[in-house]
Amino acid sequence: MTTPVHLILGATGAIGSTLARLLGAQGARLVLAARKADALHALAEELGATPVVIDATSPVDIERAVEVTASTHGRMDGAANCVGSLLLKPAHLTRPEEFDDVLSVNLRSAFSLVRSATRVMMSNSEPPGGSIVLVASAAARIGLANHEAIAAAKGGVISLTLSAAASYAAKQVRVNCVAP
Repeated sequence: MTTPVHLILGATGAIGSTLARLLGAQGARLVLAARKADALHALAEELGATPVVIDATSPVDIERAVEVTASTHGRMDGAANCVGSLLLKPAHLTRPEEFDDVLSVNLRSAFSLVRSATRVMMSNSEPPGGSIVLVASAAARIGLANHEAIAAAKGGVISLTLSAAASYAAKQVRVNCVAP
């Protein structure tokens, strides 16, 4: 059986680092990506993982992390986007550039991962396919005061998940999200 290979974006955050430790304890080969270089390198050393410093708002950086995963390990079985930001302001106090930043960090990063990871996963052999997990938010499903920007971005992540799951199911690539 092939040892699974996983890429985790946002690996130094609470969700990402917990996931990395869990998968590492199960023997998975890991590529960890985050913007905080010091924390990333420390976690990668702890887990014997490959670190990749990225800006999650950059599709080029996310594609590079996927390429590092595929070139280092020859495949990618799982990818998780644990990247996130939180802006707690009502819409009338949110500047357009703040809204754009929230969309970029939360939704663009998820789309970029799906775009890049599916290409690699569709070329996997024995076993084919893979699994992508995106992180949404309960704020996208229930009304929470002052969460307008994050609710919009994470609602987009939920819609992206549904559409990508339908698009890639026949290629044995699963796309799911969790919404803490």
